[in-house]
Amino acid sequence: MKKIWIFAIASLFFVREIRAQFDLLTYDFRRHPAAVFSDPASGQARFWLVTPLIPQTQFQVKLSGPTAYDLFAADGRDFNDKWRQALENIRPSQGLLLENKNLWLAAGWRKDEQAFRLGLYTQFHVWAFHPVSFYRLALYGNLDRPGEKVYFRELNFNTELVHVLFAGWAKNWPSGWKTGINFKIYNSAGNISSYGNSGTFYYEPSGQNNYYTHVVDRINLQVHSSGLGRLILEDKAGQSSVNEAAVRRDIIDRLNGTNNWGLGVDLGVRMPLNGRWEAALSVEDLGFIRYADDNYSLYSHGSYRYEGINVIFPENPVDYWGQVRDDFKEKVPTDTLRAVFFKMRPFKLYTSLRYTFPGRKINDYACYRPGRGDYDAPGKPHSYAGIVLFYQNLQGKPYWGAGAYLQWVTARWLQFRLTYGSDAYIKHNIGLGVQWHIGPWHAYLMADNLLGYTNLAASHGQYIGLGTYWAF
Repeated sequence: MKKIWIFAIASLFFVREIRAQFDLLTYDFRRHPAAVFSDPASGQARFWLVTPLIPQTQFQVKLSGPTAYDLFAADGRDFNDKWRQALENIRPSQGLLLENKNLWLAAGWRKDEQAFRLGLYTQFHVWAFHPVSFYRLALYGNLDRPGEKVYFRELNFNTELVHVLFAGWAKNWPSGWKTGINFKIYNSAGNISSYGNSGTFYYEPSGQNNYYTHVVDRINLQVHSSGLGRLILEDKAGQSSVNEAAVRRDIIDRLNGTNNWGLGVDLGVRMPLNGRWEAALSVEDLGFIRYADDNYSLYSHGSYRYEGINVIFPENPVDYWGQVRDDFKEKVPTDTLRAVFFKMRPFKLYTSLRYTFPGRKINDYACYRPGRGDYDAPGKPHSYAGIVLFYQNLQGKPYWGAGAYLQWVTARWLQFRLTYGSDAYIKHNIGLGVQWHIGPWHAYLMADNLLGYTNLAASHGQYIGLGTYWAF
């Protein structure tokens, strides 16, 4: 278990770009390299390039439920009271959510009505939902709480680091429709997850031999991992030790590639409605990974009733704890699995409606200037606004989001984006982005949940992103 935590923490140090799942700041951002994943049918520059020497760095974390401010605010309240109050407000559908896309190398080019792109990026995501009933057991114990159940279905978490090689194609059709697709090859450096569990634990104050009867009722508990078999330390009464140097070497080796391969696609379509209106539908990361490298999974199942130990002092000593352990292992066996397994990717679904503003010709660019004339030359970058609906399934936990965005082109070298979104993690999320360029060199700076900066300890998530790329 110690090595699992070493692996998870080490993975964080190799991540440079972290982006949350529902990202309004880059969705449908004209000619932005990151937009080709969530909106494969989006337009591209004639030629664009991202290299490791020109980094793109973004960071975001989202947290629903109580925050650090709820627990540690200097408001004179007792910490235990604040913890109990926070526990009353936590729901099993709340938790922590992160995602990363570190675009190491990518290029795209456009020829007539077709566009092509390819590249390599690293994706890191974490989600974990609050096991509320386990929190209550840890805080209150089982004193005077008979019949209160601990639900194993609340154990739902996933951590994974994936390398992705992609190649894509987009086309503008004579009818006005736009389509796009990205083909992807996945290689997972490591994964640990648990979901789809069932069963309960509770106690009854009606034991025959002792006061309490503890019950494990029809438990089905699964923890899947790949790439962690050599990192897991088994408890053998001190007979095993951790070789920290070997652990670090193994982590670095896994980051260079494993035998966990998968396939996937991004699909997108844009449909003209009438005049300036356009609808879009896209799906990102529709695919699977076959895990076959150093798998180590656990599966526990069964039921057990335990009334404690009725201490007797016979002439021949009895190993009570050993008997209990053996009886529990017989009634609730834990199987160690090394077999190959498959997992679907947590695909994302976007649908949007966009309105393009009329504008005035300024340096061959159509910039929105209300009441100052109209300029509708095709192919010029008009300002536009849109609304977006988002869905993602996190191992049985649906994640919904909705928002609106305004892309404001103020000059041929400068444009802004203003967003407002709401999802399960942040109810009122205002974001702002700016992108500018000097010749072919483009740079951008973005941030969302601007209201959260007034009190970071009470914030449910913060995002800041900056980066550069070449576009011609």
